[in-house]
Amino acid sequence: MSIVLPKGFGVGAFGSYYSKALSVQGYTDPHYSLDALFIMKRFFKQNLNLYLALRGLVNSKVTTFTYDGNNEEYRIFKQDTFGLAFRITYLFNIGKKYDMEQVSSYFETDKK
Repeated sequence: MSIVLPKGFGVGAFGSYYSKALSVQGYTDPHYSLDALFIMKRFFKQNLNLYLALRGLVNSKVTTFTYDGNNEEYRIFKQDTFGLAFRITYLFNIGKKYDMEQVSSYFETDKK
């Protein structure tokens, strides 16, 4: 999720949620994470983007249950990492025009 602000700024967050996953031998409980909170600034008519983010803010534990015959096993994993990310992106093809050309094909779906 991201929100565009005036003067070429933007803010947002990346996150994920995984529901209960079943396998042949067991299952994994639902887990979630908030991967990044970021702020972004665009320069030079949107050719250059600067990106600054706080990474790995919230991670839930991952619990896995495994059944193998008479044995029952469960594992709990939790990743606690935190960091600062910085990225510069320059887009070389902004403002260029590309013409579409017809490509011969044997498939009906490619002609649409």
